[in-house]
Amino acid sequence: MFHFDYFKKIADDLPGFYKDGDPVADVGIRTSISRYYYYIFHKYKETIYNLLTVPTKDELLKMKSHRIHELISNIMTYCNKATVAGELIKLRQLRNLCDYNKTKIVGAIQYLSAQSSVLTLEQALSSIITGAELNGAFKRALTEIKQKQRQAANK
Repeated sequence: MFHFDYFKKIADDLPGFYKDGDPVADVGIRTSISRYYYYIFHKYKETIYNLLTVPTKDELLKMKSHRIHELISNIMTYCNKATVAGELIKLRQLRNLCDYNKTKIVGAIQYLSAQSSVLTLEQALSSIITGAELNGAFKRALTEIKQKQRQAANK
């Protein structure tokens, strides 16, 4: 079984291999931010899935990852964890910048922002709502995602 905690270790260690001004430092920072995102995304996904009691987990296996990210963000919002949802969205935007924008240089500011988001999200993970509130938020978020998928299919 793959342990996503290794993504965090890679993200913490990788920028240290490069010196300031090193042209490949951008690559190391981009990779680190991406690993931070995947680490925390999978930690939240795993935690939420393990806490859910609703019998719809099989439906999640059919979802594309960007929809699962949206689902997790929505669940956090519906559980009055808007700060968590915002940090997840911010970290995903940084990851998208790192993985898809070839023209913008990514540096220490973005790296430190990603690292800060991960620390905030790790702390919030221990206080995730459980029980009926989580299941209710999950059902609401899943319904919303399904509606978006249907709308996209009908276009």
